[in-house]
Amino acid sequence: MIILDLADDLAALELAEKIAARAGQEVTVVRADGTQLASFHAAPKRTEIIEQYAADLREITKKLRRKLN
Repeated sequence: MIILDLADDLAALELAEKIAARAGQEVTVVRADGTQLASFHAAPKRTEIIEQYAADLREITKKLRRKLN
């Protein structure tokens, strides 16, 4: 858990979004009074996205070859 004491809510939200993207973990922004402002989920890693695209392209290529033959 990372605890940051930031006076500006907007700065905290922007930082939390960046941390979630880079760390690959969910980050929740909570004020000192306990009010939850937002929760940012980690985006899929770029390599996972590229691997999925490659798998999709292989499948499309197979289907096209079947149609052409």
